[in-house]
Amino acid sequence: MKVSLGVHGGLAAALAVGRPPLCIDTDDLDDAAAAELGRLVDAAAGSAARASADAEPRPDETNYEITIDRQDRSTVIAATDTTAGDDFIRLRDWISEHGSQ
Repeated sequence: MKVSLGVHGGLAAALAVGRPPLCIDTDDLDDAAAAELGRLVDAAAGSAARASADAEPRPDETNYEITIDRQDRSTVIAATDTTAGDDFIRLRDWISEHGSQ
């Protein structure tokens, strides 16, 4: 599984222009870290599916887009600073800490 985090928009958008997304490939992780990432992805994807029905544009907020590429499918979950649920925040922070550009 490959997971990437893109950050867009918000009041500090000019600081991130041209910055590539942070990426993680579970093939590069030890078993424990890969399992933890899998649990975080599953929780965040489930929460995001429930929250997407309430989504509305928020152009002044920082937008986070997490792309999850598995062998059989690709899923994108997105949130802003104020719409991100706890599961999304945990995944975003884990990718920020462990990902590379």
